[in-house]
Amino acid sequence: MMSQIVVFFVLSFQTFIIAKTVDNKLLDTPRVTCGPERIEIRANTEDIYEGAVFVKNWRRTEGCSAIYTYENNSTEPEYSIALKDIARCGLEMRRNPDNQELEIFTVIIFSFHPNFVTASDRSFAVHCIFQQKQMKVATDLDFISDITTRGIISSIAEMPTIGMTIIPGRVPDHKLEPAHSVHVGDQLMFIWYIQSNSG
Repeated sequence: MMSQIVVFFVLSFQTFIIAKTVDNKLLDTPRVTCGPERIEIRANTEDIYEGAVFVKNWRRTEGCSAIYTYENNSTEPEYSIALKDIARCGLEMRRNPDNQELEIFTVIIFSFHPNFVTASDRSFAVHCIFQQKQMKVATDLDFISDITTRGIISSIAEMPTIGMTIIPGRVPDHKLEPAHSVHVGDQLMFIWYIQSNSG
């Protein structure tokens, strides 16, 4: 009888420990840093964080998530991605020609279980706006007025022809044949090119 009570107590304690990680939650809104080289998001949790911080729909892609186990003993989960790698994790980049701004947008999810969706999971839309630097370049030129024109070179340039090819995959490869039929969910690459006969 005593051994059954001990086994029951051990199983109950183990269940309590496992359930405690799922009952975890974020203490406040995560801090986002939009730096010149990377985008970083960092949060604080009530208890030791066990789960994953990842880019929405890119959890299983290498470099698009940060996995935390109970052994990491961290209450400050964070994820960062280098700006040179934004295409790998599906971050959106939008340019605004009116005010010279570049916006990088994504959704980051804090998942409190390594495999399941829990009630504590939270997602955050991250908008990083970068302002294009305005630079003025000036130089002094001394014009020489005694150079006479020896000849005139003139030609007529033809209007270039713009074409587009849709190929399967995510990497531009000129060896690939154009996609003739596709299915919903297929990865496609639109390649725009200019043909000019004037050389």
